[in-house]
Amino acid sequence: MNPVIYHTGLYLPNTANSAFDIHHTPTIKVKFISHSEAREISEYLKVNPHILIMSKNAITGLSKWMNSHHLNGDIFKGHPFWTVGRASQNCLKEELAIN
Repeated sequence: MNPVIYHTGLYLPNTANSAFDIHHTPTIKVKFISHSEAREISEYLKVNPHILIMSKNAITGLSKWMNSHHLNGDIFKGHPFWTVGRASQNCLKEELAIN
């Protein structure tokens, strides 16, 4: 059984030879409210690290969450990010300085 990715981008990513089962729901904008505190996220990533999957909307939301908690990219240091295309990868680098 492959790990599952729930992808909410406009287009289904290339799934050829994918090691994941991708469930795609196209959306234009994802609205998200988080009640998580930075400490909780940091502790969770220490116990159960995940690959974080980002669209440009998700990167913008993450940036706003990080700013509201006065955080920089160090909270995610050492955690791999997989982005939905080159534009999202560039956005991640520009907005959050995360490679």
